[in-house]
Amino acid sequence: MVHFTTLPDSEGRLTEEMMSKTLGKLNIRMSSEKKKLSDMLKAEKACQVEIRPDRWIADYPDGDNFMQLFYSKNIGQSNTSCTDIPEYDRLYEKASKLPESAERTALWVDMARLLEYYGAMKPSVARNRNMVMQPRVLGFKKHPILLADWLYIDVDTKTKEK
Repeated sequence: MVHFTTLPDSEGRLTEEMMSKTLGKLNIRMSSEKKKLSDMLKAEKACQVEIRPDRWIADYPDGDNFMQLFYSKNIGQSNTSCTDIPEYDRLYEKASKLPESAERTALWVDMARLLEYYGAMKPSVARNRNMVMQPRVLGFKKHPILLADWLYIDVDTKTKEK
């Protein structure tokens, strides 16, 4: 039996239903509970959550932003899956000393394979966002990571709206 934790909202209910049906097809029983986000985050940091949907938005454009999520020295901080794989840690420490290079990328691939093998996480879906801009907005180009990119655009105040 696995234990699934989710938020007490409609998205949480739908995710719980999908997980229950999916696991049921594999003959895996699932219990579930709903927690407020603040309570879920506290339980996660204390390694008291077995399975839950989670999101991660890259803070900086580098693969390390994701690889550090499974480094055992980050348990209680960003390693909320409480992953502790000594081989992964060894590779992470080696990769974190390297500049962006083919060698570092190869280490990340090896680390990703370890995460797959041990089942530390299951990547699920990525969200798409549509952006609609008025013609007076100048210089807009969606940044692949930043969510507050509106700080870097301008509005043409000389052109009248039609």
